[in-house]
Amino acid sequence: MSLGIIEAAIVAFSLFFGLFDVPPNPRAASADDALAHMIDGADYAVHVDVGAIVPHVLGEFDRVIAHPVMKESPDIRRIAQEIRSSAGAGLEAVKAQFGVDLAKDIDWVSASIRLAGDGDPEVMAEVHGRLPADLSRKLAGLAGGAVKEMGGIEIVELGGFSAAFLKSGSVVVGTSALVEASTAGGKKPKLTAAETAIFAEKPFLAILSSPSESTRQSIRREFDGDVAFLGGVFAGHELLTVGLHRKGISWTWVAPDLAGTEIAQQASEGLVELFRAGHLGIRGLTRLLLAGLRASDDELARAIAAHSEAILKLILDNTGDGRFDAKIDVKKKDRTVLVKATGPSFSKVFPFAVLVPMGAASWFLFSKAEAPAAYEESTPKSATEPQVIEPAPPARID
Repeated sequence: MSLGIIEAAIVAFSLFFGLFDVPPNPRAASADDALAHMIDGADYAVHVDVGAIVPHVLGEFDRVIAHPVMKESPDIRRIAQEIRSSAGAGLEAVKAQFGVDLAKDIDWVSASIRLAGDGDPEVMAEVHGRLPADLSRKLAGLAGGAVKEMGGIEIVELGGFSAAFLKSGSVVVGTSALVEASTAGGKKPKLTAAETAIFAEKPFLAILSSPSESTRQSIRREFDGDVAFLGGVFAGHELLTVGLHRKGISWTWVAPDLAGTEIAQQASEGLVELFRAGHLGIRGLTRLLLAGLRASDDELARAIAAHSEAILKLILDNTGDGRFDAKIDVKKKDRTVLVKATGPSFSKVFPFAVLVPMGAASWFLFSKAEAPAAYEESTPKSATEPQVIEPAPPARID
């Protein structure tokens, strides 16, 4: 293994780490905007800050591809270029077809779904940004839909779905009846303080789960037996909100009863402790992995030894010491657990980097374990190995 490959791998890992530290979006949505067209009584909803994520991810790939070290490892650089080119081609295709630059024109997307048992679910999503004035006509032409006006709003009818183009720069798409009711100035969704509070930190990703009683029963039926605990996680709350933001992660759990509140508190405390331990664990695992690799192969040992300081620095720069601020507020009267974990950056709170050495160690151990098995399968049995001969059954005499 050449030194260039090791160096390029370090740069590639820095890309992986950098992807999660999403910068703030000056056009980030408020709770009122992000949830304005959420389905009333939705089981699940999600909000994605596209304006922060997409330019950041593309910029990180460009940074890695342009790194001088990549010249020493054309294979790794080629892979990064192919990924970046594929993403760029997709963006260009959308721009050519609809006149929308997803990297510049879209600020955020919010979507929600309401399940209906065995029936078709109801869905609605809002895409907010700077959309071209003729987008409705283009969409109608491509999808073969009809365009109508309702209260000064253009609506494209697409079978059982509709797309409403608002003057605010948003397009609301989804189940026709819901879209028309939501954009006609009707009732807004009934939002709780817990649902809106998650947007205070301007999350780049927010998830809201508020399953109905029928949905919770379906979940419990799906997850029974050995995986019943998963049913408790997915169905054991009246409301669960999770927000990932630049400084960390926050979540709110509203339980159906006091026992559920105590479970949520214990689980939240366990997660925070796991986050703290994960940062120190990643550093220890990295050192163990480096030691194991150096002991496995002479050429690899030399390459690792030459770059061990750079590898450790990469890990140290992108992990914390587990001393981030964490506040767990339990309100038993409201059956609510509020958690807020913050630090200098998201990567200093959530130890996602632990996935890297764990994956590498698993691959290393798996490859070593497979080698003897492959050898045994390809090696013929010794001619002197005793063989067991089953006696023939006695002949039948009539």
